[in-house]
Amino acid sequence: KNVREAQQAQNRIFEDSKVPNDKKVFEYYKKKADEDGCPSSKYMLGYFYDVGIGTEFDANETYRMFSEAAAAGNVDALYRQGLCVIRGTGTARDRAKGFEMLKDAYAKGSVSAGCEMGRCYEHGIGVEKNSAEALKIYSKMADQGISIGQYNLGRCYMDGIGTPKEPVFAHSWFSVAAANGCISGEYGLARCYMGGVGVDRDKDKGLKMLEAAAEKGETDAMIMLAQLYSKGSIVKKNAGTAGNWYRKAATMGDPYAEFIAAEMYANGDGIKADPAKAVQYYERAAEHGHMVACHNLGVMLLSGNGIKKDEARGFALCGRSAEDGYMKSQFVLADCYAKGKGTKKNFEKALELHQALGEKGYGKSQLFVAECFMEGRGVKANDKKAFECFLKGAENDNVICQYYTGYCYANGKGTKAAA
Repeated sequence: KNVREAQQAQNRIFEDSKVPNDKKVFEYYKKKADEDGCPSSKYMLGYFYDVGIGTEFDANETYRMFSEAAAAGNVDALYRQGLCVIRGTGTARDRAKGFEMLKDAYAKGSVSAGCEMGRCYEHGIGVEKNSAEALKIYSKMADQGISIGQYNLGRCYMDGIGTPKEPVFAHSWFSVAAANGCISGEYGLARCYMGGVGVDRDKDKGLKMLEAAAEKGETDAMIMLAQLYSKGSIVKKNAGTAGNWYRKAATMGDPYAEFIAAEMYANGDGIKADPAKAVQYYERAAEHGHMVACHNLGVMLLSGNGIKKDEARGFALCGRSAEDGYMKSQFVLADCYAKGKGTKKNFEKALELHQALGEKGYGKSQLFVAECFMEGRGVKANDKKAFECFLKGAENDNVICQYYTGYCYANGKGTKAAA
């Protein structure tokens, strides 16, 4: 009834126990899937490929296994297939299509799909943002006695999602969820005690509850602990302990934790630098939909820096983060169109993207557009427009734009000459 809780328990077994051997468990399910075509075995294989249990992380196999299990009627596999489509895990990203798959899975009884639908409504992923609709889904689940729904309803009252903040209600629903065995509910209670939400503030009690939830497999609790150890707030600053908690959350497939782990390995932050592991975690985070990871991995693939060069895939990954509004990726796409990297050369498209970025105040694009107007590249030469773009870039602290703004003033190009 609660797939997420079962997976948390399963991960604890694989994390803490030498028996059963991860690879043997993987091979058992693979044999069942290959010989019997068992849908639940294929679901488990998809999950193992997704987090790298008994095998290497493999986004393509993740999607294939979930898809085959879903086609055979496994409702939770349909949920995971929809999540893959939303994130672009092993398949083309299509958030609207993925949301409809979640909707179908929820209608067929998948609790996890309902929670993910709520999250989509909260953030406007694949559907128009509607916090009230998210609240409605969580409320229905809570009324049905579904513990993860009770937790999410408590979160809505704590953070003001679709409703005014109600600290007492938040604490109450977290308590009900925790009493019903929901680890996320324990995490919610930890937040209440640490922040004095709906209950008297008690940092020590909150910290103990947070640590307990993290030990039981709650990734949000792991990440919060990691952040506390990184900042040295409440607990003594310890980069190594912070790193350990981030990596634990990353091994359980949390996209944010995977991205942070990649950054740590890339920069040697609290851990010995390891470029190969950095790439592995960037791969996982990007395939799980993390925006900045898509950008970073895309740039690496375009340049061949630390990874085999693949301009087409690099362009596609930067396209995902650009679609999410990440301006650095939008700039990279514009540059790719201008140079024909990973895509067909299209200077008109490049200029269009640079102009849009320039309007948003992106200095490098303001420089590009200014140079186009000055030199007549792709547009009719226009000193006045060139000066205006240089000036905007200068005001955004672009050093080259500042130089050319001075040049224009000195030579009366596009503006009145200044002494």
